[in-house]
Amino acid sequence: MLKANPPKDELTELEYVQTLIEAEQEFYAGFKRSKKGNLWRTWQQLTVVVFKRQDVFAWSIANDDGVKFSTKSFSTEEDAIENLWKVLRQGE
Repeated sequence: MLKANPPKDELTELEYVQTLIEAEQEFYAGFKRSKKGNLWRTWQQLTVVVFKRQDVFAWSIANDDGVKFSTKSFSTEEDAIENLWKVLRQGE
């Protein structure tokens, strides 16, 4: 599994960008639909879920220490996934 933030000092700029693109593609491709209709997947020992709450979407990140929920809501599932990816990248 690719890291969302590869070690930049060990790669050329082109390799770094290619690695980021590959990691993002792998992240997006790994989602499955649950019986409740939520998108979920595991990513680097985290369980991430995108779910609908009333008429908007939100996300959660869970590990052995607990669950973190998005502080914003999103009008589309795609926007929620995109924000989730950004949050995961910032956390590394």
